[in-house]
Amino acid sequence: MPIPRDALLAAARAVAAEDEDRTGVAMLVALVDRTRPAPAVDPRPGDVELAADVQQAWEVLRAADADVTVQDALAALAHLRLRPPASRGPAGDAPLAAWRPRDTDRPDAAARDAEAAVVVDAVLHGRHLRVVNWHNTSASHAAELRQELTWYAERFSP
Repeated sequence: MPIPRDALLAAARAVAAEDEDRTGVAMLVALVDRTRPAPAVDPRPGDVELAADVQQAWEVLRAADADVTVQDALAALAHLRLRPPASRGPAGDAPLAAWRPRDTDRPDAAARDAEAAVVVDAVLHGRHLRVVNWHNTSASHAAELRQELTWYAERFSP
């Protein structure tokens, strides 16, 4: 089932608006081995669905903001699918593309489209991880961190 466009845009804005002082960062990570061809495997139904969501998120965000990358699409999906509802927060009027250091090159549109295709293929064929990263979580977020960990423990295998 397609994700509503407004939900994808709101998730991308929420991710872009987050600052460094936050708790868990939910991520979808595509695993791409550029040293050899990808093994031929039949996609699992869950991977087919997730790959379709990645493709949809990329198309929606790319059409809305020329500065986004496929990483922004992955982050928006992770925000929607892998974070506790209480930690999602308001989207505000943040940009769709996450902050990047000024010296970070942004490939041209064709290169970003090609990267998105590689990522969708990796997800489709089961070469991806769903992870939550906690780093530099301040002591002032201890209660929130406990709530998030409890939420994840109830829903996901360690």
